[in-house]
This record gives sequence, structure tokens and C-alpha cells, in this order.
Amino acid sequence: MGTKQSATNLLAAAVLTVLTLSVFSVLREFGPESAVRKFHRAVLSNNRDELLLTIQQPASQSAFSYLAQNVWNFAKVGGRYQIRSLQRNTNQVVAEVEYSYPNGQLIASTLWVVNREKAGWKINVDATAQLWRRGAIR
Repeated sequence: MGTKQSATNLLAAAVLTVLTLSVFSVLREFGPESAVRKFHRAVLSNNRDELLLTIQQPASQSAFSYLAQNVWNFAKVGGRYQIRSLQRNTNQVVAEVEYSYPNGQLIASTLWVVNREKAGWKINVDATAQLWRRGAIR
């Protein structure tokens, strides 16, 4: 009887683990963090169509290019990004994103403005670029 109960407990634990990991995996693609991740992936894969899906429209071309070029430049020197914190309001999040070399040395710390729209979370490139130009990139 003990072996059958152990097998049942093990199966239940495995199912719970798979379910938990699945939920976190799915949720990872829907929050404001996902917009930041998708923007970075699209820049690095040079996928303009995907990039346009991550940003709030209308967006100025100069702000869009400024952010994309900076993300590209950080990656070009080996930078890795990490979302460090989120300041949440109802329909807007300001994300602190750090770029570091593989050895952990900080390249830059930036702020990203992400707004909630009907279609999901989108990067506000104009507000983000304005913050960066005012010194919110260090």
C-alpha cells in the first residue's frame, strides 16, 4: 500500500510542477515585461514587423530608431539585459532595465515606459526616449 501511495504522491507532485511551470511560461508572454523582452528579441533578430507589434502607435521614427539603435549597441558589446524593477500604475508601467557585460559589470541602467492597450502591453517609445535623453539612462 505504501508504494502505491508514494507513486500517487509522486505523480501528483509532477503534475503540479508541470502545471505551475506552464502557467508561468504562458504569463511570461502577456505582461509589460513581455513587451520589453519582445522589443529586444525583435531588435536582435532584425525583425521590423515584430518590432512594430511591440510599440504603441503612433510613434516617432526618431524615438523608435534611437531605442532600437541603443539596444543593438548594448548587445554588440556583449551586453545582456535584465528587468530589475517595475513601477506599476493601472495602465502604465515604468520598467528599470539594466544592461551588463557577461562578467556582471554594469553598462547602463535605463527606464522603459510600457502602456496597456486593448491589444496588450506596448512600449511607449516616445516617452522612453524622452526619459533616456533627459538622463534616465546611466
